[in-house]
Amino acid sequence: MTALPTTLVADERRFELAKDPVLGAGNFLDWALKASPAPQAPILSLERELETFTGEKFRELSLEQLARLAHLYARLYKKLGVRAADPVFVYLDDGVEYLIHYLALTHLGAIGVLTNGNMDPRIAAVHARNVGVAGIFTDASHIQALRPLTQESGYGFIVTEADLRGTPEEALPTYRRHEFSADDPIMIAHSSGTTGIPKAVLLQHERFFHGVRYRLGVPRVAGGERILSSLPHSHNCAIAYIMLALLSGTPVYIASDHSGRAVLGQIDTFKPSMVVSFPQTYVEMTECEMDAFDLSSVNLWFNGGDAAHESHIRALIRHGFHEQNGQRQPGSVFIDGMGSSEMGFSLFRHVHTLKTNLYNRCVGRPLEWVDAQILSEEGEKLPPFQVGRLGVKAPSVTTGYWNNSLLTYRSRLSGYFLTGDLAYRDEEGRFFHVDRTPDVILTPTGPVYGLQTEELLLSRFAAIADCAVFGEEAEGSGAIQAVAYVRIRPSSNLSRYSASVLTTRFNQELASSGLPTLGGVLIVGMDAIPLGTTGKVLKRVLRMNETPAHAAIGRLNLRKGIA
Repeated sequence: MTALPTTLVADERRFELAKDPVLGAGNFLDWALKASPAPQAPILSLERELETFTGEKFRELSLEQLARLAHLYARLYKKLGVRAADPVFVYLDDGVEYLIHYLALTHLGAIGVLTNGNMDPRIAAVHARNVGVAGIFTDASHIQALRPLTQESGYGFIVTEADLRGTPEEALPTYRRHEFSADDPIMIAHSSGTTGIPKAVLLQHERFFHGVRYRLGVPRVAGGERILSSLPHSHNCAIAYIMLALLSGTPVYIASDHSGRAVLGQIDTFKPSMVVSFPQTYVEMTECEMDAFDLSSVNLWFNGGDAAHESHIRALIRHGFHEQNGQRQPGSVFIDGMGSSEMGFSLFRHVHTLKTNLYNRCVGRPLEWVDAQILSEEGEKLPPFQVGRLGVKAPSVTTGYWNNSLLTYRSRLSGYFLTGDLAYRDEEGRFFHVDRTPDVILTPTGPVYGLQTEELLLSRFAAIADCAVFGEEAEGSGAIQAVAYVRIRPSSNLSRYSASVLTTRFNQELASSGLPTLGGVLIVGMDAIPLGTTGKVLKRVLRMNETPAHAAIGRLNLRKGIA
């Protein structure tokens, strides 16, 4: 058995932390330092080298080093004029920098507007303006595109590390550490932007910490002793996971390249016992020759955001191991943890092993402190097996959207926060995710749920690596019908079939399962399925015919794909 890391905090100490009413998302690093048995030992390993404005370079960080850098950048922000409650836009290449800026800003009581570096600069500029940020901290790869879009907005500063390089540490002012109240804002996250401009999600000291507090209060998950984080580290899910890891003393590898092949290589090198990611990375991993990499260290896969598809889960759990009755057994464990920025934590949990067989987009049951319901448009609670709007009540859920009270109130129904998802539950209280609310396809014969359709196609046709089902106007009729973009695995000969044959085969499977059929199918490459900043498919882009596939082939003639 592999020796446990020296940095791990004993469960008894973690239970004490969970009960501390002062501890929260804004001050957790101080508590992590006090709880750590080895605060000077490396606990964060970095794929991409960190270089500070003082010229220091790091590939590893201990808690003590992290605390020193947080203090250093807090002094820098103080020099830039940042005050308590100021929102500050942080827009960078992915890496540990987001954590450092988050910590530095919370030291001042300021609010980190952590923004994914993959966001289009034009959208990022609108997001910054909507939030009303006091200043922008960015990097060399973003500044040229961003500066022309923001120069008229009157921000206090727009700076990069390069602009500040050579600033002597002794020239930086001191500051008074902020003392937090439960409802103090500590971060403004952004939604994935699948419906347009991302929504600005308010996160607060106690609410954002609630899920972490819950996890601290239960025994450590077996197999979670060494984590590889392939989440976008601007995302509040990544911040929460690192927060929990540092308070628990768990070593974390901070991945910056989230492509499937890159993460496989990182697993091979770092030997994590647990991998944390969003679904798209897992999809890309399954399209690689996974057996070419050493994945034997993996005990747990954790999936955040949307639910994962069965075919991708099965491809992952055949690797690695789990322990049963003290014995090492083949096959790892996949934990689906559906959540969103607005939920503040993954509020559902569903565990998959080689011996389980409940899929069909089941996200499991809500955590014990979560009240989840399926609601009608009028807010009535629906009975089992009836699709409706997913609503949740939980102490971690956001209190609203920054600078948008209208959207805040429209996101609540009968006292529940509406997640933007369509789902149903079975008689045993398990929830099944069928689609996003704006993506349901309203055909003349009834609704088609795209995610549910994709799940069936992926599970029945192993040759499909990924697919996207969306609504499009049928040529000549004006009616909306469901169509599928399908990406075929290179080793498969499925691509040699015509659109008509594929549509017939797919529709036979759909009809036999009682699901609506498709109006057409098109085999596409990876670039034809547009993804948002967190890897979610942008179906609004598909509906608007803005993809490279449309540009290359012109308007898709669906009549060729009608069975």
